[in-house]
Amino acid sequence: APTTVAPTTVAPTTVAPPPYSLNAATTVGPMLAPLPSLSASEEAALKATYADAAKDCMLTEWTEWTGCRQMKDSGIMAARQMRTRSLLQPQLEGGEPCGFSQEFRNCVNSGVIAHVND
Repeated sequence: APTTVAPTTVAPTTVAPPPYSLNAATTVGPMLAPLPSLSASEEAALKATYADAAKDCMLTEWTEWTGCRQMKDSGIMAARQMRTRSLLQPQLEGGEPCGFSQEFRNCVNSGVIAHVND
């Protein structure tokens, strides 16, 4: 016959756990230290990276998708949704170009069907 074991109960602890106990030893965690100063060549490289990034096109985050509707002048009969993003900073010479500023998707399967640049 199988043996049955009676459940045991554990008495509650009368001492509060650390850090509330007066008897608890404290552990000091790692301290944050300032980063070492950059060398002249590292600082020059960092400034060059910042200067290059300042040339890149910058766009806002995408807006929320619009509701599903048929866009009459689009030549597409299916109902679609659209979202847009606006230009914050145009591309300067040598910078990264802007991405798409408008996106459309079919309402049936929500797959992206078109990208449009302004």
